[in-house]
Amino acid sequence: MNIKIVTIIGANGTMGAGVAGIIAGFGQIEKIYMLARSIDKSYEGIERACLSIYSDTIKKVFKPGTIDNNIEEAVRNSDWVIECVAEDYTIKKTINIIINSICKAKTIISTVTSSLSIEELSRSFNKDKRPFYFGTHFFNPPYKMPLCELIKHKSSDIKTYEDLGKYLENKLYRKVVETNDTPAFAGNRVAFQFLNEAALFAEKYKKRGGINYIDNILGGWTGRTMPPLITIDFIGLDIHKAIVDNIYKNSNDYKHKLFKLPSFLSYLIKLGYVGVKRNKGLYERVKGKNGGKELYFYNINTGEYESTSGLKNSFINKLKEYLSYSRYTDMIKEIANSKCEESNIIRYFISQYIAYAYSLVGKVVDCIEDIDRIMIYGYKWVPPSAWLELLGGIDGFMNILKKTTIGFGNNNYDHINHIFSLYKGYTIKKELDFRSLFIAK
Repeated sequence: MNIKIVTIIGANGTMGAGVAGIIAGFGQIEKIYMLARSIDKSYEGIERACLSIYSDTIKKVFKPGTIDNNIEEAVRNSDWVIECVAEDYTIKKTINIIINSICKAKTIISTVTSSLSIEELSRSFNKDKRPFYFGTHFFNPPYKMPLCELIKHKSSDIKTYEDLGKYLENKLYRKVVETNDTPAFAGNRVAFQFLNEAALFAEKYKKRGGINYIDNILGGWTGRTMPPLITIDFIGLDIHKAIVDNIYKNSNDYKHKLFKLPSFLSYLIKLGYVGVKRNKGLYERVKGKNGGKELYFYNINTGEYESTSGLKNSFINKLKEYLSYSRYTDMIKEIANSKCEESNIIRYFISQYIAYAYSLVGKVVDCIEDIDRIMIYGYKWVPPSAWLELLGGIDGFMNILKKTTIGFGNNNYDHINHIFSLYKGYTIKKELDFRSLFIAK
C-alpha cells in the first residue's frame, strides 16, 4: 500500500494530533494536511503532534489548514483521509458527506471512532466509495498505546482492508486486531464495562468513601497502571457517558444494565465537572501548602471534595507489600482466601473481567489472543488469560468465583463452559508479558 499524502480532519484534538504524530514519524509520508476549525487550532495540532512523539523533525511534513477553506484541496490530493471529529453521528456524517463529494475513487477513508457503528457511518458515502471506508480505532496516546482496532463493514473491499492492516502493522508499528462492527468494538466494551461497574460500586459503597474507597481497592495489584475511577477522570466524564450510553442503547448482553450511567456521574457532568481537562470531576487537584498538587475526591454521600489521604486498609497494605517484592503467588493467595470485604470486591472484579472478556470471543473478535492483545496493548491491563494463569487455571477461577458473594446479579456460572473451552490448551504468548502492569501503589 502506497500512502504518501494524508489528511487529518480534527487535527487539533488529542487523537487527531496523536495519530498525525505516528504517521509522520513512521509512515514515510510526503505531506499531512492538518485540518481544524481555525488556522490557530491547526497550528496547535501540529505542535501537539510533534510533542506526542517527542520530536520536531516531523514538522516539515505538516501543512496547516482549516476545514472550511482547505478540505477540498486536502481530500482531493490524499491517499488516506482520517476523520477525528467529535464522537457524534451527526457531526461525523456531516464531514463524511463533504469527503464523499470531493474524494477520488478508491481513496482510503477511516474514522477513529471508539464506539459508533462503522456500517451506519459508511452510509454517508456513495456505493462506489463505501467499500474503502473503515474504522481505525487508535488508542490514546497512540505513541505509547500501540493497539489499533481495525473494523470493516458489509460493503468493505477486503483486499484494501487487508492491505491497510498490513500498513498499520508494518509501517506504523501498530498491534492490529480485527474486530467486528459491534458497539464500542472489543477494547472499550470490556474496559468501559469494568469502569462503569466500578462507578456503580462507588455509589453502592458511598458511605465508606465511595470513589476513594473503590479506587484504593482496585489499585495496581489488580493489574492496571491506573485505578478505574481516576481513569474515568482522565478520559473525561462526558466521553465516558457517550461511550456507555451508546453501548447501553445498542447492545443487550448479560451485562447490559451495568452500562447505565450512575446518577452521581450525570450530576457532575451537568455541573461541568468532567474530569482532568476541567481540573474537577471525580477528583479535584488542589495546590498544597508546599506548592505541589494534592488530590481530593468527590464524596458522593456529602457532595463535597475531600482529601484522599485518610483511607488506610491493612489488607490492601499487605497486597502492596507482596507486590513490592514480586511475590505474586502470595498476593494471589491473599486475594483468593481472605474473608474481608475488600478481597470480596477484588475477586468479583477479577472474575467478571475474565468472564466478560471471554464472552466476546467469537462475537466481536475471533480468538482469545485478540482479547489479550487488546487489553495489554490498548489499556496496559493484565489480560484475562494472564489472570487465569495466575489463578491456576479454571480451577483457580472457580475458587474465587464461588467465594464471591457480592455484585449486581449474574456471577457468570453460565459462562464457565465457554471460558473453559476457550482456555483449554491455550498458552499466553511471551510477548504479552504482564508483570510490569502490576504496580504496588
